[in-house]
Amino acid sequence: MSRFVRASKYRHVFGQPSKKEHGIENVKVTNSAWDTNIISASGQYISVNWNASGGGAFAILPLPSPFQPISGFPHKLPDTIPMARSHTAPVLDTDWSPHNDSIVASGGEDGKVMIWKVEPSMFENWGQEGWVAEDFDPVLP
Repeated sequence: MSRFVRASKYRHVFGQPSKKEHGIENVKVTNSAWDTNIISASGQYISVNWNASGGGAFAILPLPSPFQPISGFPHKLPDTIPMARSHTAPVLDTDWSPHNDSIVASGGEDGKVMIWKVEPSMFENWGQEGWVAEDFDPVLP
């Protein structure tokens, strides 16, 4: 019986961690949803299923615009961020509309599907001193 190693051009390729300035710290990802899209993005925003007590929640964060340098985007999230909190059980999945970058749908363990709309004014002065987070309310509960 002969043993052989399958030839692969990736056999000696090793990854390396990304630089700290290319990541975001202070993200509290849920541990309830294991077979879903935990993170979803549109052209302008990102949604993250959040580890929240007392029901389900997900965070909505702005992506840096192509005109804003990446250095202006906070690499550590503030302690209070805008959350969508109307589910009574953990949020399992979120998905953005392919037609409108400001519309996101969420589904939770409570069996409810909700539609949310993001107003760009909510993120004015995002990442700057004195910015106050406002929670989202569903458009269609």
